[in-house]
Amino acid sequence: MAVALWAVGLSAPTMASADGSEGGGEKPLTPEQQIEEERRAESRRFAVGLSFTSGVLIAQQNATVRTQANVQSVPDPPAAYGWPEGAFIQSPEPFGRDLDKSLLTVSPNFGATIDILTPALGFIPLKPRLFAVAEILPTFAGSVTVALDGAATRFLIQPASTSPRNYPASVIGGQGTRIDSQVMTTTLAASVGISFDTTYRGRLIRLRPGVGWIRWGLIAEGKVLAAYKDDPDPLGTAVLPPPSFGQNFRFIQMGGRAAGFFNGVGPTIEIEMELQRRGSFRPSLYLTGGGFKTVGNNELNFSAKTSVDDALGEADYEASWKLQVQDWNYRMGLGFRVRWVGL
Repeated sequence: MAVALWAVGLSAPTMASADGSEGGGEKPLTPEQQIEEERRAESRRFAVGLSFTSGVLIAQQNATVRTQANVQSVPDPPAAYGWPEGAFIQSPEPFGRDLDKSLLTVSPNFGATIDILTPALGFIPLKPRLFAVAEILPTFAGSVTVALDGAATRFLIQPASTSPRNYPASVIGGQGTRIDSQVMTTTLAASVGISFDTTYRGRLIRLRPGVGWIRWGLIAEGKVLAAYKDDPDPLGTAVLPPPSFGQNFRFIQMGGRAAGFFNGVGPTIEIEMELQRRGSFRPSLYLTGGGFKTVGNNELNFSAKTSVDDALGEADYEASWKLQVQDWNYRMGLGFRVRWVGL
């Protein structure tokens, strides 16, 4: 889309009428000379621009999930519950398994910017101008799963065709660990730099290298679901009174949530093409991009704990989640600007 709009801008005629001869019989200026004369006149003034922009924020996210189960004891003596000699409780599968994953996320944004150009610095070769830009970039991105082991959605228990004694915990669906993330709506950015003017095919082109800052936020959510029971039943189909071995279930469900903002600083570049040479208001198209190194905090951490004491005994369960953003994140965008050059 960006390439198509840029091509249309280059191929369309400039929004200014052709000049006739100046000074009665003087030789008319070429388009390039006209642009240069107009640029020199304009460069003596401040210029303020308002624009609408759309683009994407590209970020690498790393996720870590740590789980631990500490089974302290089982009913003593086991025979009091009809347990066979030597019976013990095993930790549910999602616990004790570390999970490390990463995901490249692309989050679209659409927003507005304001920028200002200073008069040209005549004492510097090429007579560049300074610029400053402030942006607000609402970001619209859905939730993504950065790390997943199993499902970690909700418990799904199928109708039992046999006694609970023969119904293993492994067939209970929805178990697993996961961490999801979502980019917050509010994203802010700003940049400063130097603007150089040139011409291409009769149009004024601005090259604007600079240094930028971006502030964006993440919401992270983690979940752990585990179900297990005293199975398999070594006594087969023997009938024992509840809560006898093979008839006791335990469901562990833990979750957490964290949110935070991240700041990035790095180089930016913008290429702007004016669509009209004259008048106090100059429409233009521009492409922008940048790389931002995360400074300060770069991760979200949260955890959960629970303890149980039931027919299966006593146990403590812990889970911790960490979502980390990569050192470098990137932004690309396309915008339409209207600049007032009459200041």
